[in-house]
Amino acid sequence: LTEVNDCNGIVSLAERIQAAAGETVTYRDMKLNVKISIGISWYPEDANSPDNLMHCADKAMYQAKQMGGGGYSFFTCCTPPCT
Repeated sequence: LTEVNDCNGIVSLAERIQAAAGETVTYRDMKLNVKISIGISWYPEDANSPDNLMHCADKAMYQAKQMGGGGYSFFTCCTPPCT
């Protein structure tokens, strides 16, 4: 995401995505509730290649899932996480 360049921007985007995904969907008379976990990693601060960036984001996603799901988590290799 080239238009997001700080922690506040990415947190706002993650929260908007979760709010949209969190709406109840009706499918064939069934009500479905979706929870998504988002892993966030920055380039080049957290990784030096696209593969490493995806690896860090993947670890962050699993970290978010371990916190109960439906949230987001930052993964950082070199710098303190955003607060």
